[in-house]
Amino acid sequence: MHIAKSSFMCFLSLHVGLIFADRYASNQNPVVVDTPQVTANFPDVEGIKLLSPAFKNPETVPGAFANGTSGPTPQRTLESFIPYVTLLNGRKGSKKLRIWIQGGQHGNEPAGDEGVLALLGKFANDTRWTVKVLEKADLLILPRYNVDGVEYLQQQLASNYDPNRDHAVLKRKQTRAIRQLRSNFDPHIFVDDHEYTGGNLVARSYIRAQDLLVSANKNQNFNPDIRALNQEFVDDVFSAAKSNGLSIFPYFTAIVTNGTITIEEPDATPAANHKGAGNYQSLTFLVETRGIDLADQHFQRRVASHLITLTTILNKAVNEFEAVYSTIENARKDFTESKSDIVVAYEQRVTNKTVQFINAANGSLVDVPVLSRKIDSYIITLSRSRPKAYVFSRAWTDVAERLRILGVKVDVLKQDFRGTVEALIVQTAQLAATKFEGIASTTVPTNATQCAVSIPAGGFWVDTKQINAWICVCAAGTRGRGESGVLY
Repeated sequence: MHIAKSSFMCFLSLHVGLIFADRYASNQNPVVVDTPQVTANFPDVEGIKLLSPAFKNPETVPGAFANGTSGPTPQRTLESFIPYVTLLNGRKGSKKLRIWIQGGQHGNEPAGDEGVLALLGKFANDTRWTVKVLEKADLLILPRYNVDGVEYLQQQLASNYDPNRDHAVLKRKQTRAIRQLRSNFDPHIFVDDHEYTGGNLVARSYIRAQDLLVSANKNQNFNPDIRALNQEFVDDVFSAAKSNGLSIFPYFTAIVTNGTITIEEPDATPAANHKGAGNYQSLTFLVETRGIDLADQHFQRRVASHLITLTTILNKAVNEFEAVYSTIENARKDFTESKSDIVVAYEQRVTNKTVQFINAANGSLVDVPVLSRKIDSYIITLSRSRPKAYVFSRAWTDVAERLRILGVKVDVLKQDFRGTVEALIVQTAQLAATKFEGIASTTVPTNATQCAVSIPAGGFWVDTKQINAWICVCAAGTRGRGESGVLY
Protein backbone atom coordinates (compact mmCIF):
# COMPACT_ATOMS: atom_id res chain seq x y z
CA MET A 1 0.00 0.00 0.00
CA HIS A 2 1.42 3.31 -1.07
CA ILE A 3 1.71 6.58 0.84
CA ALA A 4 0.72 9.70 -1.06
CA LYS A 5 3.30 12.49 -0.83
CA SER A 6 3.65 16.10 -1.84
CA SER A 7 6.78 18.22 -1.72
CA PHE A 8 7.76 21.60 -0.41
CA MET A 9 10.99 23.53 0.04
CA CYS A 10 12.61 23.73 3.45
CA PHE A 11 15.30 26.24 4.33
CA LEU A 12 17.28 25.59 7.51
CA SER A 13 20.72 26.88 8.61
CA LEU A 14 21.61 28.06 5.12
CA HIS A 15 20.95 24.57 3.76
CA VAL A 16 18.37 24.03 1.07
CA GLY A 17 16.81 20.59 0.75
CA LEU A 18 13.81 18.95 -0.80
CA ILE A 19 11.74 16.92 1.65
CA PHE A 20 8.40 15.23 1.43
CA ALA A 21 5.38 15.92 3.62
CA ASP A 22 1.63 15.43 3.63
CA ARG A 23 -0.74 18.32 3.27
CA TYR A 24 -3.93 18.58 5.28
CA ALA A 25 -5.98 17.16 2.43
CA SER A 26 -5.90 16.24 -1.27
CA ASN A 27 -2.72 14.17 -1.11
CA GLN A 28 -3.36 12.56 -4.48
CA ASN A 29 -0.66 11.02 -6.62
CA PRO A 30 -0.52 11.47 -10.39
CA VAL A 31 -2.42 8.83 -12.34
CA VAL A 32 -0.26 6.07 -13.79
CA VAL A 33 -1.61 5.25 -17.25
CA ASP A 34 -1.14 1.67 -18.38
CA THR A 35 0.10 1.33 -21.94
CA PRO A 36 -2.18 -0.43 -24.45
CA GLN A 37 -0.03 -3.56 -24.34
CA VAL A 38 -0.31 -3.70 -20.53
CA THR A 39 -4.03 -2.87 -20.58
CA ALA A 40 -4.68 -5.88 -22.82
CA ASN A 41 -4.01 -8.10 -19.79
CA PHE A 42 -6.94 -6.63 -17.83
CA PRO A 43 -10.25 -7.01 -19.71
CA ASP A 44 -13.63 -6.84 -17.97
CA VAL A 45 -14.69 -9.99 -16.11
CA GLU A 46 -17.63 -11.57 -17.91
CA GLY A 47 -20.73 -12.88 -16.17
CA ILE A 48 -20.36 -10.71 -13.04
CA LYS A 49 -23.26 -8.44 -12.08
CA LEU A 50 -22.04 -5.40 -10.16
CA LEU A 51 -24.77 -3.53 -8.27
CA SER A 52 -22.68 -0.94 -6.46
CA PRO A 53 -23.54 2.74 -7.03
CA ALA A 54 -20.79 3.33 -9.61
CA PHE A 55 -22.11 0.52 -11.82
CA LYS A 56 -25.82 0.65 -11.07
CA ASN A 57 -25.95 4.44 -11.52
CA PRO A 58 -22.87 5.41 -13.53
CA GLU A 59 -24.19 8.95 -13.96
CA THR A 60 -23.33 9.55 -10.28
CA VAL A 61 -19.60 8.92 -10.83
CA PRO A 62 -17.71 12.24 -10.75
CA GLY A 63 -15.73 13.11 -13.84
CA ALA A 64 -12.73 13.69 -11.58
CA PHE A 65 -12.48 9.93 -10.95
CA ALA A 66 -10.87 9.52 -14.36
CA ASN A 67 -8.05 11.92 -13.49
CA GLY A 68 -7.46 10.50 -10.04
CA THR A 69 -8.70 13.40 -7.92
CA SER A 70 -11.97 11.83 -6.76
CA GLY A 71 -13.37 8.44 -5.88
CA PRO A 72 -16.19 6.89 -7.92
CA THR A 73 -18.93 7.07 -5.28
CA PRO A 74 -19.43 10.41 -3.49
CA GLN A 75 -20.42 10.37 0.17
CA ARG A 76 -23.90 11.70 -0.59
CA THR A 77 -24.43 8.64 -2.81
CA LEU A 78 -23.02 6.25 -0.23
CA GLU A 79 -25.29 7.56 2.50
CA SER A 80 -28.21 5.77 0.93
CA PHE A 81 -26.40 2.61 2.12
CA ILE A 82 -25.74 4.18 5.60
CA PRO A 83 -22.21 4.36 7.07
CA TYR A 84 -22.13 0.80 8.33
CA VAL A 85 -24.57 -2.07 8.07
CA THR A 86 -25.33 -4.92 10.44
CA LEU A 87 -27.13 -7.74 8.65
CA LEU A 88 -29.13 -10.12 10.86
CA ASN A 89 -32.13 -12.37 10.37
CA GLY A 90 -33.61 -11.41 13.73
CA ARG A 91 -32.97 -14.76 15.42
CA LYS A 92 -31.02 -13.86 18.52
CA GLY A 93 -29.24 -16.43 20.62
CA SER A 94 -28.79 -18.96 17.81
CA LYS A 95 -25.38 -20.41 16.97
CA LYS A 96 -24.03 -18.25 14.15
CA LEU A 97 -20.78 -17.05 12.67
CA ARG A 98 -19.96 -13.37 13.11
CA ILE A 99 -18.34 -11.89 10.00
CA TRP A 100 -16.82 -8.39 9.78
CA ILE A 101 -16.17 -6.89 6.32
CA GLN A 102 -14.57 -3.50 5.77
CA GLY A 103 -13.53 -1.46 2.76
CA GLY A 104 -12.16 2.01 2.13
CA GLN A 105 -9.69 1.97 4.99
CA HIS A 106 -7.27 3.67 2.62
CA GLY A 107 -9.08 6.35 0.65
CA ASN A 108 -6.96 6.00 -2.48
CA GLU A 109 -7.96 2.37 -3.01
CA PRO A 110 -11.42 2.78 -4.54
CA ALA A 111 -12.11 -0.79 -5.67
CA GLY A 112 -11.97 -2.04 -2.08
CA ASP A 113 -14.65 0.47 -1.12
CA GLU A 114 -16.73 -0.23 -4.23
CA GLY A 115 -16.35 -4.00 -3.93
CA VAL A 116 -17.97 -3.97 -0.49
CA LEU A 117 -20.79 -1.81 -1.88
CA ALA A 118 -21.19 -4.35 -4.68
CA LEU A 119 -21.64 -7.03 -2.02
CA LEU A 120 -24.38 -4.95 -0.39
CA GLY A 121 -25.99 -4.63 -3.81
CA LYS A 122 -25.94 -8.40 -4.17
CA PHE A 123 -27.57 -8.82 -0.76
CA ALA A 124 -30.34 -6.40 -1.76
CA ASN A 125 -30.90 -8.04 -5.16
CA ASP A 126 -30.54 -11.76 -4.41
CA THR A 127 -32.93 -12.37 -1.51
CA ARG A 128 -32.68 -16.17 -1.64
CA TRP A 129 -28.91 -16.01 -1.25
CA THR A 130 -29.24 -13.36 1.46
CA VAL A 131 -31.62 -15.52 3.50
CA LYS A 132 -29.25 -18.49 3.16
CA VAL A 133 -26.27 -16.47 4.39
CA LEU A 134 -28.14 -14.87 7.30
CA GLU A 135 -29.39 -18.23 8.50
CA LYS A 136 -25.80 -19.06 9.44
CA ALA A 137 -24.04 -15.72 9.89
CA ASP A 138 -24.42 -12.24 11.30
CA LEU A 139 -22.49 -9.64 9.34
CA LEU A 140 -21.19 -6.22 10.25
CA ILE A 141 -20.21 -4.40 7.07
CA LEU A 142 -18.25 -1.14 7.06
CA PRO A 143 -18.00 -0.21 3.38
CA ARG A 144 -16.19 3.10 3.94
CA TYR A 145 -13.85 3.07 6.89
CA ASN A 146 -12.07 6.29 5.92
CA VAL A 147 -14.71 8.76 4.73
CA ASP A 148 -12.34 11.74 4.49
CA GLY A 149 -9.66 9.74 2.73
CA VAL A 150 -12.13 8.62 0.07
CA GLU A 151 -13.34 12.20 -0.37
CA TYR A 152 -9.78 13.39 -1.00
CA LEU A 153 -8.69 10.14 -2.72
CA GLN A 154 -5.79 9.96 -0.25
CA GLN A 155 -4.55 7.07 1.83
CA GLN A 156 -4.76 8.75 5.22
CA LEU A 157 -7.47 10.05 7.50
CA ALA A 158 -8.14 13.81 7.39
CA SER A 159 -5.65 14.14 10.25
CA ASN A 160 -3.02 12.41 8.06
CA TYR A 161 -2.87 9.41 10.37
CA ASP A 162 -2.80 6.11 8.52
CA PRO A 163 -5.81 4.14 9.83
CA ASN A 164 -4.07 0.86 9.06
CA ARG A 165 -1.46 1.71 11.71
CA ASP A 166 -3.50 3.86 14.08
CA HIS A 167 -5.66 0.86 14.99
CA ALA A 168 -2.68 -0.45 16.97
CA VAL A 169 -1.94 2.78 18.88
CA LEU A 170 -5.48 4.27 19.01
CA LYS A 171 -4.55 7.94 18.69
CA ARG A 172 -7.66 9.07 16.83
CA LYS A 173 -11.20 9.02 18.23
CA GLN A 174 -12.52 7.54 14.97
CA THR A 175 -10.08 4.63 15.26
CA ARG A 176 -11.02 3.99 18.88
CA ALA A 177 -14.73 3.97 18.06
CA ILE A 178 -14.34 1.52 15.18
CA ARG A 179 -12.00 -0.74 17.12
CA GLN A 180 -14.40 -0.79 20.09
CA LEU A 181 -17.24 -1.69 17.72
CA ARG A 182 -15.17 -4.55 16.36
CA SER A 183 -14.23 -5.80 19.83
CA ASN A 184 -17.89 -5.79 20.84
CA PHE A 185 -18.84 -7.70 17.70
CA ASP A 186 -15.98 -10.21 18.26
CA PRO A 187 -15.81 -11.56 14.69
CA HIS A 188 -15.02 -15.14 13.79
CA ILE A 189 -14.07 -13.95 10.29
CA PHE A 190 -12.51 -10.60 9.35
CA VAL A 191 -12.06 -9.31 5.77
CA ASP A 192 -10.14 -6.14 4.88
CA ASP A 193 -10.49 -4.95 1.26
CA HIS A 194 -7.63 -2.88 -0.22
CA GLU A 195 -5.76 -2.13 -3.43
CA TYR A 196 -2.04 -2.19 -4.16
CA THR A 197 0.31 -0.15 -6.35
CA GLY A 198 0.72 -2.10 -9.57
CA GLY A 199 1.37 0.36 -12.37
CA ASN A 200 4.95 1.36 -11.61
CA LEU A 201 7.98 -0.28 -13.19
CA VAL A 202 9.75 -3.00 -11.24
CA ALA A 203 13.44 -3.50 -12.03
CA ARG A 204 13.00 -1.08 -14.97
CA SER A 205 11.37 -3.78 -17.08
CA TYR A 206 8.29 -5.24 -15.45
CA ILE A 207 4.76 -4.34 -14.33
CA ARG A 208 2.93 -6.17 -11.55
CA ALA A 209 0.53 -8.67 -13.15
CA GLN A 210 -1.65 -9.94 -10.31
CA ASP A 211 -5.34 -9.01 -10.33
CA LEU A 212 -5.80 -10.30 -6.83
CA LEU A 213 -3.53 -10.74 -3.83
CA VAL A 214 -4.96 -12.45 -0.74
CA SER A 215 -3.21 -13.46 2.45
CA ALA A 216 -4.28 -15.32 5.57
CA ASN A 217 -2.88 -14.61 9.01
CA LYS A 218 0.04 -16.94 9.73
CA ASN A 219 1.18 -15.75 13.13
CA GLN A 220 2.55 -18.79 14.99
CA ASN A 221 0.96 -17.57 18.23
CA PHE A 222 -2.50 -18.19 16.78
CA ASN A 223 -4.09 -21.61 17.00
CA PRO A 224 -2.78 -23.92 14.24
CA ASP A 225 -6.29 -25.12 13.35
CA ILE A 226 -7.32 -21.52 12.69
CA ARG A 227 -4.24 -20.93 10.55
CA ALA A 228 -4.91 -24.09 8.51
CA LEU A 229 -8.58 -23.23 7.99
CA ASN A 230 -7.66 -19.67 7.05
CA GLN A 231 -5.34 -20.91 4.31
CA GLU A 232 -8.01 -23.36 3.09
CA PHE A 233 -10.34 -20.39 2.55
CA VAL A 234 -7.62 -18.53 0.61
CA ASP A 235 -7.08 -21.57 -1.61
CA ASP A 236 -10.82 -21.62 -2.41
CA VAL A 237 -10.75 -17.89 -3.20
CA PHE A 238 -7.86 -18.43 -5.59
CA SER A 239 -9.70 -21.29 -7.33
CA ALA A 240 -12.77 -19.09 -7.82
CA ALA A 241 -10.67 -16.20 -9.08
CA LYS A 242 -8.77 -18.36 -11.56
CA SER A 243 -12.01 -19.80 -12.89
CA ASN A 244 -13.01 -16.22 -13.72
CA GLY A 245 -9.75 -15.56 -15.57
CA LEU A 246 -8.05 -13.59 -12.79
CA SER A 247 -4.36 -13.83 -11.93
CA ILE A 248 -3.66 -14.48 -8.25
CA PHE A 249 -0.87 -14.64 -5.67
CA PRO A 250 -0.41 -14.30 -1.90
CA TYR A 251 -0.02 -10.63 -0.95
CA PHE A 252 3.51 -9.31 -1.31
CA THR A 253 5.51 -6.12 -1.65
CA ALA A 254 8.50 -5.90 -3.96
CA ILE A 255 11.86 -4.16 -3.60
CA VAL A 256 14.79 -4.14 -6.01
CA THR A 257 18.43 -4.19 -4.91
CA ASN A 258 21.20 -4.25 -7.52
CA GLY A 259 18.73 -5.56 -10.07
CA THR A 260 17.48 -8.41 -7.85
CA ILE A 261 13.78 -8.43 -7.01
CA THR A 262 12.86 -9.46 -3.47
CA ILE A 263 9.23 -10.06 -2.59
CA GLU A 264 8.06 -10.07 1.00
CA GLU A 265 4.83 -11.43 2.41
CA PRO A 266 3.27 -9.75 5.47
CA ASP A 267 5.19 -10.46 8.66
CA ALA A 268 3.56 -11.71 11.85
CA THR A 269 3.56 -8.49 13.87
CA PRO A 270 -0.02 -7.18 14.32
CA ALA A 271 0.75 -3.66 13.11
CA ALA A 272 -1.65 -3.78 10.15
CA ASN A 273 -5.39 -4.03 10.71
CA HIS A 274 -5.95 -7.49 9.28
CA LYS A 275 -3.09 -8.94 11.34
CA GLY A 276 -4.37 -7.23 14.48
CA ALA A 277 -7.78 -8.80 13.87
CA GLY A 278 -6.13 -12.19 14.24
CA ASN A 279 -5.74 -11.39 17.94
CA TYR A 280 -9.39 -12.43 18.27
CA GLN A 281 -8.28 -15.92 17.20
CA SER A 282 -10.23 -15.32 13.98
CA LEU A 283 -9.89 -16.08 10.31
CA THR A 284 -8.48 -12.94 8.68
CA PHE A 285 -8.12 -11.95 5.05
CA LEU A 286 -6.09 -9.17 3.48
CA VAL A 287 -7.61 -8.66 0.01
CA GLU A 288 -5.74 -6.47 -2.49
CA THR A 289 -6.41 -5.64 -6.13
CA ARG A 290 -4.15 -3.84 -8.59
CA GLY A 291 -5.47 -0.29 -8.44
CA ILE A 292 -3.59 2.45 -6.55
CA ASP A 293 -2.93 5.45 -8.85
CA LEU A 294 -4.86 3.82 -11.72
CA ALA A 295 -8.02 5.94 -11.26
CA ASP A 296 -10.83 4.35 -13.33
CA GLN A 297 -8.66 2.00 -15.43
CA HIS A 298 -9.82 -1.65 -15.37
CA PHE A 299 -12.29 -0.67 -12.63
CA GLN A 300 -14.87 -3.31 -13.49
CA ARG A 301 -12.22 -6.03 -13.23
CA ARG A 302 -10.92 -4.69 -9.93
CA VAL A 303 -14.36 -4.46 -8.30
CA ALA A 304 -15.37 -7.85 -9.68
CA SER A 305 -12.25 -9.35 -8.06
CA HIS A 306 -13.37 -8.08 -4.67
CA LEU A 307 -16.93 -9.32 -5.13
CA ILE A 308 -15.74 -12.77 -6.20
CA THR A 309 -13.50 -12.93 -3.11
CA LEU A 310 -16.21 -11.81 -0.70
CA THR A 311 -18.90 -14.14 -2.05
CA THR A 312 -16.47 -17.09 -2.02
CA ILE A 313 -15.62 -16.48 1.64
CA LEU A 314 -19.29 -16.14 2.59
CA ASN A 315 -20.37 -19.19 0.60
CA LYS A 316 -17.69 -21.39 2.13
CA ALA A 317 -18.48 -20.14 5.63
CA VAL A 318 -22.20 -20.90 5.18
CA ASN A 319 -21.90 -24.14 3.19
CA GLU A 320 -19.39 -25.58 5.67
CA PHE A 321 -20.88 -23.86 8.70
CA GLU A 322 -20.57 -26.65 11.26
CA ALA A 323 -16.93 -27.35 10.46
CA VAL A 324 -15.97 -23.67 10.31
CA TYR A 325 -17.84 -22.67 13.47
CA SER A 326 -16.61 -25.61 15.53
CA THR A 327 -13.01 -25.20 14.34
CA ILE A 328 -12.89 -21.54 15.40
CA GLU A 329 -14.74 -22.00 18.69
CA ASN A 330 -12.70 -25.05 19.68
CA ALA A 331 -9.49 -23.30 18.69
CA ARG A 332 -10.41 -20.32 20.84
CA LYS A 333 -11.03 -22.62 23.79
CA ASP A 334 -7.73 -24.42 23.20
CA PHE A 335 -5.88 -21.10 22.99
CA THR A 336 -7.24 -19.84 26.30
CA GLU A 337 -6.12 -23.06 28.03
CA SER A 338 -2.79 -23.33 26.22
CA LYS A 339 0.51 -23.38 28.09
CA SER A 340 2.63 -23.21 24.93
CA ASP A 341 5.52 -20.80 24.74
CA ILE A 342 4.96 -17.44 23.10
CA VAL A 343 6.91 -16.59 19.95
CA VAL A 344 8.41 -13.13 20.47
CA ALA A 345 10.96 -12.77 17.66
CA TYR A 346 11.59 -14.62 14.42
CA GLU A 347 13.33 -14.44 11.07
CA GLN A 348 11.68 -14.98 7.71
CA ARG A 349 13.16 -17.66 5.48
CA VAL A 350 14.46 -16.52 2.11
CA THR A 351 13.88 -18.84 -0.85
CA ASN A 352 14.19 -18.69 -4.62
CA LYS A 353 11.05 -18.74 -6.73
CA THR A 354 9.53 -17.26 -9.87
CA VAL A 355 6.71 -14.74 -9.99
CA GLN A 356 4.72 -13.72 -13.04
CA PHE A 357 5.16 -10.12 -14.21
CA ILE A 358 4.15 -8.23 -17.34
CA ASN A 359 6.93 -7.31 -19.74
CA ALA A 360 6.44 -3.55 -19.95
CA ALA A 361 7.81 -3.37 -23.48
CA ASN A 362 5.42 -5.78 -25.19
CA GLY A 363 2.75 -6.70 -22.59
CA SER A 364 3.61 -10.40 -22.51
CA LEU A 365 3.48 -12.40 -19.28
CA VAL A 366 6.89 -13.60 -18.10
CA ASP A 367 8.08 -15.68 -15.14
CA VAL A 368 10.76 -13.72 -13.31
CA PRO A 369 13.17 -15.22 -10.75
CA VAL A 370 12.95 -13.49 -7.36
CA LEU A 371 14.04 -13.88 -3.77
CA SER A 372 11.06 -14.52 -1.52
CA ARG A 373 10.78 -13.72 2.18
CA LYS A 374 8.06 -16.10 3.34
CA ILE A 375 6.14 -16.14 6.60
CA ASP A 376 4.90 -19.74 6.32
CA SER A 377 7.84 -21.36 8.10
CA TYR A 378 9.86 -18.70 9.82
CA ILE A 379 12.80 -19.29 12.16
CA ILE A 380 11.97 -18.63 15.82
CA THR A 381 14.77 -16.66 17.47
CA LEU A 382 13.13 -15.88 20.82
CA SER A 383 10.24 -17.37 22.75
CA ARG A 384 8.95 -16.89 26.28
CA SER A 385 6.85 -18.91 28.69
CA ARG A 386 3.25 -17.83 28.78
CA PRO A 387 2.61 -15.96 32.05
CA LYS A 388 -0.42 -16.46 34.25
CA ALA A 389 -1.30 -12.78 34.06
CA TYR A 390 -0.07 -9.23 33.65
CA VAL A 391 -0.33 -6.89 36.62
CA PHE A 392 0.37 -3.16 36.64
CA SER A 393 -0.28 0.04 38.56
CA ARG A 394 -3.31 2.29 38.14
CA ALA A 395 -0.80 4.94 37.08
CA TRP A 396 -1.21 3.28 33.68
CA THR A 397 -4.98 3.71 33.47
CA ASP A 398 -4.66 4.82 29.86
CA VAL A 399 -3.05 1.48 29.00
CA ALA A 400 -5.96 -0.37 30.62
CA GLU A 401 -8.40 1.72 28.60
CA ARG A 402 -6.62 0.95 25.34
CA LEU A 403 -6.51 -2.76 26.13
CA ARG A 404 -10.26 -2.76 26.77
CA ILE A 405 -10.89 -1.05 23.44
CA LEU A 406 -8.81 -3.78 21.81
CA GLY A 407 -11.09 -6.41 23.38
CA VAL A 408 -8.97 -7.45 26.36
CA LYS A 409 -10.69 -8.17 29.68
CA VAL A 410 -8.91 -6.03 32.28
CA ASP A 411 -9.82 -6.52 35.95
CA VAL A 412 -9.29 -3.98 38.73
CA LEU A 413 -7.41 -5.23 41.79
CA LYS A 414 -9.77 -5.18 44.77
CA GLN A 415 -6.89 -5.61 47.19
CA ASP A 416 -3.15 -5.05 47.17
CA PHE A 417 -1.09 -7.46 45.10
CA ARG A 418 2.24 -8.62 46.54
CA GLY A 419 4.35 -11.26 44.88
CA THR A 420 7.38 -12.21 42.85
CA VAL A 421 6.99 -11.40 39.16
CA GLU A 422 9.03 -11.26 36.00
CA ALA A 423 9.50 -7.62 35.10
CA LEU A 424 10.66 -6.51 31.67
CA ILE A 425 13.20 -3.78 32.39
CA VAL A 426 13.71 -1.41 29.47
CA GLN A 427 17.43 -0.90 28.79
CA THR A 428 17.29 1.70 26.04
CA ALA A 429 14.74 3.27 23.72
CA GLN A 430 15.56 4.07 20.12
CA LEU A 431 13.11 5.97 17.92
CA ALA A 432 13.08 5.00 14.26
CA ALA A 433 14.61 7.55 11.92
CA THR A 434 11.58 7.51 9.63
CA LYS A 435 7.88 6.86 9.90
CA PHE A 436 6.22 3.84 8.39
CA GLU A 437 2.68 4.62 7.28
CA GLY A 438 2.43 7.49 9.75
CA ILE A 439 3.99 5.75 12.76
CA ALA A 440 7.57 6.01 14.04
CA SER A 441 8.26 2.83 15.98
CA THR A 442 10.38 2.67 19.12
CA THR A 443 12.72 -0.25 19.74
CA VAL A 444 13.03 -1.05 23.45
CA PRO A 445 15.44 -3.89 24.34
CA THR A 446 14.51 -5.36 27.73
CA ASN A 447 15.91 -7.66 30.36
CA ALA A 448 13.58 -10.12 32.06
CA THR A 449 14.18 -9.80 35.80
CA GLN A 450 12.60 -11.63 38.74
CA CYS A 451 11.63 -9.20 41.48
CA ALA A 452 9.19 -8.69 44.34
CA VAL A 453 6.55 -6.03 43.72
CA SER A 454 3.62 -4.49 45.48
CA ILE A 455 0.72 -3.15 43.39
CA PRO A 456 -1.87 -1.23 45.45
CA ALA A 457 -5.57 -1.96 45.14
CA GLY A 458 -7.00 -0.16 42.13
CA GLY A 459 -4.25 -1.47 39.88
CA PHE A 460 -4.95 -3.80 36.99
CA TRP A 461 -4.87 -7.55 36.44
CA VAL A 462 -5.02 -9.12 32.96
CA ASP A 463 -5.54 -12.86 32.97
CA THR A 464 -3.93 -14.54 29.96
CA LYS A 465 -6.63 -17.21 29.78
CA GLN A 466 -8.64 -15.23 27.21
CA ILE A 467 -8.75 -15.21 23.44
CA ASN A 468 -7.25 -11.70 23.20
CA ALA A 469 -4.24 -12.49 25.39
CA TRP A 470 -1.86 -12.10 22.46
CA ILE A 471 -2.60 -8.35 22.44
CA CYS A 472 -0.94 -8.11 25.87
CA VAL A 473 2.01 -10.15 24.66
CA CYS A 474 2.61 -7.65 21.86
CA ALA A 475 3.38 -5.00 24.47
CA ALA A 476 5.65 -7.23 26.53
CA GLY A 477 8.21 -8.57 24.04
CA THR A 478 11.78 -7.45 23.71
CA ARG A 479 10.89 -5.11 20.87
CA GLY A 480 7.72 -3.38 22.04
CA ARG A 481 5.93 -0.18 21.11
CA GLY A 482 4.00 0.20 24.35
CA GLU A 483 4.60 0.45 28.07
CA SER A 484 5.97 -2.64 29.81
CA GLY A 485 4.03 -4.20 32.64
CA VAL A 486 5.11 -7.03 34.92
CA LEU A 487 4.33 -10.68 34.32
CA TYR A 488 3.06 -12.97 37.03
